[in-house]
Amino acid sequence: MRYADFGECQLQSMVNIEMVRHAMEHHNHYVVPIIPTLAAEYYLGWDTGFLMPYETMPPSASNRGCNLFIQYKLSEIVEGVRGGEYAHWNQEYFRFQIPHYDSDSGVYDYHQLHALQSISQSGYSAFYATNHSVELSVLSGQTIQGVLLNNIPFLDVANVIDDHFYCTFTQDSPHFILCSEKEEVKKQDFRRIIEKVEPTTLKSDIKSISKILKEHLPRSISKMLMEELESQSNVDIPDEFRVYRSFALLTRYLRVGLNIHLFRIYR
Repeated sequence: MRYADFGECQLQSMVNIEMVRHAMEHHNHYVVPIIPTLAAEYYLGWDTGFLMPYETMPPSASNRGCNLFIQYKLSEIVEGVRGGEYAHWNQEYFRFQIPHYDSDSGVYDYHQLHALQSISQSGYSAFYATNHSVELSVLSGQTIQGVLLNNIPFLDVANVIDDHFYCTFTQDSPHFILCSEKEEVKKQDFRRIIEKVEPTTLKSDIKSISKILKEHLPRSISKMLMEELESQSNVDIPDEFRVYRSFALLTRYLRVGLNIHLFRIYR
């Protein structure tokens, strides 16, 4: 068994820093990592939350106003054939434990996983993130080169169905294997996690944004928005431009009312 020469907090701080840097460099948006206390983490289920501008979900009121959540886990390397999951890989592999061990009661607690699953089932992005090396020098070097996030394995909680004890993987494997009962789950590429750009029409975007605003804006502000949208229908402009005016108005209310910065790519 080979253990990491760094702690979970080290992994968390390095990935958090890179998430902030990526948002600034690629989206010109500064995000602040939200890190709850250990006591709060127990019932929230996550180590770090972000309010990411490219996520489609609004800030979660019950999760400190974030819309992307990460629980960090430190992996060890299992080397020998006597490793419990060696038969799945037939080579040395990484492994981290999913449940939290409660030293007071002496039991393994899945409350953290269940809290993350609840967040994920509500439509939010929730992930386990772990190390792909047990050497700090490797992570530090990749951080300096700006490629750490491309190498960190992310496990999408939405794909974790049962209460597994271990999550295993190798550096080159495209998937995780969850144990005790074997279950394969695809690894998530960082670029797919934070750059979920899917083709949409402007009209469908307007419909989706309107729904979010109606559900989450205070009633008085929502009423003001509806009145402003209605007044736009009386503006004497070509119809093909009217949809762009509506989109601009809605995104302004998103930004001012909910602090959501929407980026749309035109091709």
